[in-house]
Amino acid sequence: IDVKTRLRPRRKTKRSRRARAAAFVPTPPQRDPMLRSGFGAIVGRATHAVAPIAARQALLASPLVLRRALGTSVPEPHSSGLCGSFARHSWTAFESDHHRVAASPRSGRWDAPDGALASKAISKKKTAVSTLPEEVVACHSWRQTNHIWSSSELEDVEPSKHRPVTLSDRVARWTMTALYHGFNLVTGYKAENPSVNSVAWRLIILESFAGVPGFIAAGFRHFYSLRALKRDHGAIFTFLEEAENERMHLLVCLKMFDASAVTRALVVAAQLSMGPVLTATYLANPKMVHRFVGYLEETAVETYSNLIDKAETPGTHLHDAWHDLPAPAIAKTYWKLADDATWLEALKHIRADEAHHRDVNHTFAQLPAGAENPFIKDHMRDFDRAAAERVQTVLMSGHGGVSAAAEK
Repeated sequence: IDVKTRLRPRRKTKRSRRARAAAFVPTPPQRDPMLRSGFGAIVGRATHAVAPIAARQALLASPLVLRRALGTSVPEPHSSGLCGSFARHSWTAFESDHHRVAASPRSGRWDAPDGALASKAISKKKTAVSTLPEEVVACHSWRQTNHIWSSSELEDVEPSKHRPVTLSDRVARWTMTALYHGFNLVTGYKAENPSVNSVAWRLIILESFAGVPGFIAAGFRHFYSLRALKRDHGAIFTFLEEAENERMHLLVCLKMFDASAVTRALVVAAQLSMGPVLTATYLANPKMVHRFVGYLEETAVETYSNLIDKAETPGTHLHDAWHDLPAPAIAKTYWKLADDATWLEALKHIRADEAHHRDVNHTFAQLPAGAENPFIKDHMRDFDRAAAERVQTVLMSGHGGVSAAAEK
């Protein structure tokens, strides 16, 4: 605290408060947050103590991103490990003042820039810094590995219908039928000759909602496994992969279509309305939710089959717009498509994914409690394939792997 400033007598002046404000007279310095009392003291002390720690953890969590963003010389990870390289650096100063960070180790190998540059990387009001192209990040060899469909598997995909058996199956079927016709009415979708605009609405809203049930199922199973101290037999990963796969479908579609304000409003409304309903239903009857998702995926397979058929039929709206349209870069990376792959090929892979989700959810809707996940071996094969491709990519691109590919 500046004692001289605090004890300095106020200058007598005849100017009014409004005049002083107009003249930009600086106000007296605020008190130190550590000396405040009452509720403000709690908030002040917590902010004053936590902010430097949180900012330091953010720096330690992603050093490579900040190295490129801030232009500093953070040591690259090597044989001793990233944590080992940082353990040799002792921090002597760390200060966080709003969005300013300044740090320097005793060894002098790492020096953060001034606050103006650091604020660009860690300020919540700034755009996040990305050092990797999105078509590189779209490769899932380092996270939830997706299945790469062969030509024969793509040709074998056909629409199918599950016949309801129990009362909950019938309720799920009726609900899906009502949503299907209401969805067609809202989006203006006509199966005989759908327009491009109606399809854009449909795909964005459908894929944004289709990624919700898988994450809900994975969350419930995760917390149940922790609460009951029991294994989940691999089902958590299956539903997380399903949710991630649906999210990738959405990102691919967003590369092809623009989401209008109305579309975004419908996406938010669908998530806010159906999310709590699915959560409550899964809490009461998980198999009913899986059956509902199975019927939802049946509808998705029918929709994509119709879109592919119309896009391949001359004289339709979709054929005129899509017959020679190239696939987006992230779709080529995600499904390992050829460089000259078309949008229709991407649609066929999306349809194959939806057919797989249909079979997965119908299987879990009738799977006995505590049974082993029948799709574990499929995940293992997909991981082995992704790991082999990953090793080959690293060997061909040199020591840097993805980093070297990203900097090209």
